[in-house]
Amino acid sequence: MTGVLQVEFVRDDPNPDLATFQRNVASNSRPGFTSEGDLAVATVRYRVNKSEIEDHLRVTVSCSAYSRTGSGRAENCSAFVKWEFAPKGKYSSETFASINQSLTINPQWNQAWTAVMIQKIKSQ
Repeated sequence: MTGVLQVEFVRDDPNPDLATFQRNVASNSRPGFTSEGDLAVATVRYRVNKSEIEDHLRVTVSCSAYSRTGSGRAENCSAFVKWEFAPKGKYSSETFASINQSLTINPQWNQAWTAVMIQKIKSQ
């Protein structure tokens, strides 16, 4: 994501939710169907005009694989990136706590953003 977003990687952040996340994803496994996941948290930075901005990225990846009778094995993965930002030194996770449960996505903005990201990926 740092290449796509064109930001500078600062550090991996503590990830106390990793073991619980992996257990929850794996609990969906059953004979003939496996499910696993990973979760990473990092801080990145960039500049907007003269202001230095810190972003906190939380990336989750979930994959499942299952046997298909007569046609082998099928696999599916999905990823989600949560992106929170503030001027350097002013970030607080509490700032975002109230909106985390009520987050809605503007479809028009999301479509435009996705188009820009696809173009950036294709041009690399």
